[in-house]
Amino acid sequence: MKQRKQIRIQEYNYSKAGYYFITICTKNREHILAIINNCRGEQCSSVLTTTGRIVDEYIKNIEKVYDNVKIDEYIIMPNHIHIIKNILLIIL
Repeated sequence: MKQRKQIRIQEYNYSKAGYYFITICTKNREHILAIINNCRGEQCSSVLTTTGRIVDEYIKNIEKVYDNVKIDEYIIMPNHIHIIKNILLIIL
C-alpha cells in the first residue's frame, strides 16, 4: 500500500472552532457517486447515482446530528466529495 504523506499540523487541535476543507475519495477512486454527461466544451453536467444521492442526504443531515457542525458548501464528484465545514465554538 502506498504511504501517504502526513499533512496534518502536529500540534494543532482539529476540534477547535474554524473552517475545514475536507476531501473524501471513494475506494480505488471508483466512479460510484455521479455520472458526468452532456459535456459541451468545458461545461459539463452531472447526475448523482443512487449511492451519490444517499451521500447527499447524509451530508444534508449532518447539522441535525452534530450541533456544533455546519456544512457551508459541498460538491459530490464521480469519485470524491469536497466539503467546507465550520466547527462552531460552543460556550456552555
